[in-house]
Amino acid sequence: MDPAATDAEPAQAPSGGIRGYMERHGVQASDVPKAIALHEAMGLSWLAGSWWACYRLEPSSALAGGLADRFPSLADRAAAMERAKVRFGRWSAALTWIPALRSVDRPRLALALAESMVCRNVLRPATVPGKLLLCYWLIR
Repeated sequence: MDPAATDAEPAQAPSGGIRGYMERHGVQASDVPKAIALHEAMGLSWLAGSWWACYRLEPSSALAGGLADRFPSLADRAAAMERAKVRFGRWSAALTWIPALRSVDRPRLALALAESMVCRNVLRPATVPGKLLLCYWLIR
């Protein structure tokens, strides 16, 4: 053991953890609640927007119908999609307790919710980092 090494001052531990990271990047502790609220607001708007888009565009019907037209061997898939719509129609009867949804096509609304969930999950590897980066930019 080197005697000079024992006489030296102990090395400073780098300011670590979340607090040190936030301080290095100019984020104050008071910014955290704002960032969480902003992140959740973006998530809810992404949910509502994707649900609305799927309700309007009907991606599964367009995909199933288009594939069945091009590939007759996939006609059974289009029929399965129609059967799924009937099942969603039965499930969507539970939506009658929401007065605003009594006048909409509830089976289509329920199917659009399922489609939007699939779309959001497929796009999640891009949207989560994007929302975090956008929160960081907006908070700073």
